[in-house]
Amino acid sequence: MKFACRFDPAVFLKFGGMFVIAAAGFYLRLGWIGVGVIGGIFLLFSLCTLPCHYTFKGDKLVCRCGLYVVRVDLSDIVSVSSDSSQTASPKWSIACLRLHLRSGKHVDIEPKDRSAFLHELLRQSPQIQIDDQLLPLVR
Repeated sequence: MKFACRFDPAVFLKFGGMFVIAAAGFYLRLGWIGVGVIGGIFLLFSLCTLPCHYTFKGDKLVCRCGLYVVRVDLSDIVSVSSDSSQTASPKWSIACLRLHLRSGKHVDIEPKDRSAFLHELLRQSPQIQIDDQLLPLVR
């Protein structure tokens, strides 16, 4: 089963604003070549993070954001909580689900339909603990 990624316009505006500021600075310093360099970097970032989706394949959850792919064994997921931090990761949304792994690491994801995603995750791995904030989504 495949789940689309949530797209938060505020994140796009943040990156767009940074692009405009950087492009203006590079234009003043290097002219149109500088704008092209910044545009290329913005395009590269977009290509590296889009398209973004999450797929359940057998006993794994495959998180794909452009060229960035993470495969997580469902048996390694201990719990799921809500997270709204702006940590550096390839994501287009601020409101995320944080998958806590047995290793102590975590994976931040942002499925568009959080409720359906959580239902499928619990169907495939009922032992996963769900944070109290997310319980209304799984009822």
